[in-house]
Amino acid sequence: MVTYRKALPGEREAYVAFADMVFGASGDSTRFETDVPKVYAPGVDSADMHYLAVDDARGIVGLAAVLPGEVCAGGVALKTGYIGTVCVHPQARGEGHMKRLMAMALDDMRANGTDLALLNGQRQRYEHFGFAFGGEMLRFTLSEGCVRHALRGVPDEDVCIEPMRPGSPEVPLALALHDARPVRFARDADSFVDVCRTYAKTPWALSRGGEFLGYLVSGREKSAIAEIAAASADALKAMLKAWFVQNGLKRLEVSVPPADAATARRMASLADGQAMGACINVRAFNHRRVLQAMLAAKASYRRLADGRMDFDVEGDRFSVAVADGRVEVSGGGTGAIRLTELEASRLYIAPFDYEGRPECPDGWFPLPICAASPDAF
Repeated sequence: MVTYRKALPGEREAYVAFADMVFGASGDSTRFETDVPKVYAPGVDSADMHYLAVDDARGIVGLAAVLPGEVCAGGVALKTGYIGTVCVHPQARGEGHMKRLMAMALDDMRANGTDLALLNGQRQRYEHFGFAFGGEMLRFTLSEGCVRHALRGVPDEDVCIEPMRPGSPEVPLALALHDARPVRFARDADSFVDVCRTYAKTPWALSRGGEFLGYLVSGREKSAIAEIAAASADALKAMLKAWFVQNGLKRLEVSVPPADAATARRMASLADGQAMGACINVRAFNHRRVLQAMLAAKASYRRLADGRMDFDVEGDRFSVAVADGRVEVSGGGTGAIRLTELEASRLYIAPFDYEGRPECPDGWFPLPICAASPDAF
């Protein structure tokens, strides 16, 4: 007999070992206790985040977890649930455990007032649960020639690069830069470093002559920057050049969410390669709050065309209006555009046009929903 339930505090070692085993069997080198410390570090009580399928004879055969959080956008704190560590024992696949665990997780999120559910994973697998794949992440590439020409004359020899540690004086300075973004996951000073360490990343503080220039987050190879924030345009140039030169790189990729418009503009003027791609699976529960927050945030860094749209999302009728950059979402309306939950989520975050997409005022969609690597789960 298989029981589906929340994990108990005393089961921490068992579910961490189970996740390590299943991911390892598929060739994934993740070790959850060290690679995802914000959830699995010793002393972190994450049992209530975990849903287990427990077989009387075989023990744990399935696992899914939901990391609660907040996305701050447009003056609104959206309640989020980030689904991760979804895994089924290799010998128990095809028995329906993932469907049961996902259903439990989604039911709980609805019940506790979650506005937005997020996850990473194969698009087709999660569309069944109402998740649409999309969002936008900009990726800028710097080569040796780019650094030699675009950053010529930028002094970098005296830039100090040091790993950030919990309690270090650079943490509140880095947090202030992070919190200046118009769309961001909520972090605090106590958890900032562990959040940035997600999936074997390292947060680095960069300074010159004791002056804090900014921070960045990289992986072990140092040829990809998952997150970067600089105190100024000149500080960004010094950070990039120092990182490139001091690490002896041939190529560097820098990820920037479009909502960080100032950094994106600066990177676009420097990089010799740039691309945009989808980055996340999203399901909206509270459509009105999500649209109000995300459209208001987007209006803060780019122009949204004036207009009005009336929605009916599986019986939930509401109207969205934009006038002179002001966003208003209200109940009622004609429900002229009828969408399923999946169709609504696809409209909100699809980064490209697609067959059957409703006509929308210019600039409204996609909403600026994405997650930098530190905020992922």
